[in-house]
Amino acid sequence: SNDGTGNGIELTNDGAGKAVNITNSPGADNALMIAHGADSDAVSIDNAGLGKGVIIFNGNPAGGGEALAVTQVGGATGVFVENVGGGKGIHAFNMAPANAEPALLVEHMGLGPAATLVITDNNANGEAAVFAETLGAGTAGRFITTDEVFGKVNMEPTVNVVSNGKGVGVKVDLMNIATLASGDANVEPGIDVLHRGLGNGGLFTLSNIDNTEAGIRVLNSGAGHGVHIESFDNPGIDVDVALQVEQSDLSLTASKGLVAHFDLKSASTAASAAVLISSIATDPTHTALKVVPVSPTASAAEFEGDVEVATDLTIGGTMTAAVKAFKIDHPLDPENKYLIHNSIESNERINIYSGNITTDEDGFATVQLPDYMSALNTDFKYQLTIIDKSFARAVIWEPMNTENNTFVIKTDTPNIKVSWQMTGTRQDTWSLENPLEVEVDKHNGF
Repeated sequence: SNDGTGNGIELTNDGAGKAVNITNSPGADNALMIAHGADSDAVSIDNAGLGKGVIIFNGNPAGGGEALAVTQVGGATGVFVENVGGGKGIHAFNMAPANAEPALLVEHMGLGPAATLVITDNNANGEAAVFAETLGAGTAGRFITTDEVFGKVNMEPTVNVVSNGKGVGVKVDLMNIATLASGDANVEPGIDVLHRGLGNGGLFTLSNIDNTEAGIRVLNSGAGHGVHIESFDNPGIDVDVALQVEQSDLSLTASKGLVAHFDLKSASTAASAAVLISSIATDPTHTALKVVPVSPTASAAEFEGDVEVATDLTIGGTMTAAVKAFKIDHPLDPENKYLIHNSIESNERINIYSGNITTDEDGFATVQLPDYMSALNTDFKYQLTIIDKSFARAVIWEPMNTENNTFVIKTDTPNIKVSWQMTGTRQDTWSLENPLEVEVDKHNGF
């Protein structure tokens, strides 16, 4: 009991043994207890030698107590380590292979962070602020945010990376590149994000308007996809699009501000197309690609160069072209040649019908046309040509009968073969609602 200002106990050891050796029998109270109420340090250890300043050794494997327990109810730091030497500030070494407990456990019930690791401004230090290496089968690092089941209040990210340097924000390097034949190659993704809530799986934001780099850049040197987006396992029937790209910025040139740009760089590639769009939907109204313009007068698509349609092409409106032609396999050399014919053009929307017929003993012949003839056409026009070895004459004896869709040919000589052709002007609903404009100004939707 020291009521003065000097040391209560002062030990000076100039030998090789311990200055103080305290052995506590099992079941006894504290081996050493220091109760301190002054403003100075409770225990001060000044070590100028080569050994450790303090060794705390709990030699009872069955003991459940801590080797060192620090309880701080004041406003200062619970444990303060100041290292000005060349060694480690703190080294936690768990030597029991069967021990499943962490080598370092920090629990914080206050308002501050559980751990703060700071490397001060030292340009010579090239090491990481946090370095985690595992030689076991577990993860090198794991971050878990656990909030209340109901009434959650934590809005902070589980991992927040803020960098004011010039390096990469987060870098993931999977180094296991063993061959697949060895069975040791790592086939797992570089980043795996599982979101069980209602938010995005990933959000990338570039906030610097002077930044000309891509928001996401994928460099793929493997044989797989550069980007693979797959939407599945959703029991709903109104699943949204698998990929949605929106461009709301203004561009001043035609080559900028596009929603998407696909560029097949290799000139010698064997790929059949730069972009392949396929669908296995079976609904007859379904299309593999649908392009909707901003207005009926705007173009839905523009193609520079030839466009090839392997099967049917259905156009619900007007087809406009400088030249209209069709291409088929050449009937005499279908393996090596095409046959190309131009289409007939007119300043009217007309349908053409033709045929051959032979008049009877009285010189009459009735031509039967389809039952939709009069409903589809009006203003009929006729042409007749004698193809018999005769100078007979032929006339339209009775024009189109709109009741039974027939017209009658009469020749002045019986049993004459006549080639006929007739045209009708379209009068279907679409044609009547969209009259043909033969002469139009340029830049008027054509």
